[in-house]
Amino acid sequence: MKTLATLLGAGQMFGGGALAPSINVLGAFFPDWLFCVSGGLLLTAIVRLAVRGFCADSASRLPSLALFALWVLSSLTAWVLIFQN
Repeated sequence: MKTLATLLGAGQMFGGGALAPSINVLGAFFPDWLFCVSGGLLLTAIVRLAVRGFCADSASRLPSLALFALWVLSSLTAWVLIFQN
């Protein structure tokens, strides 16, 4: 039983990178998550500038944890919406 569990574990470990999701950009392959993280960062910067523009008082500043949470949320949302396969 222990040998079977070891073989199954090794199969999962060594077979995980067989179909790595990547995008070809000018002959170089980049992982999908890189584009999602970059897009999430761009969206977070746009939201931060919009909040600053609409609310001029200092009480409306977004804390760093909220910006980080927005970055993670937008990155994961982009991953789910764009790269669902």
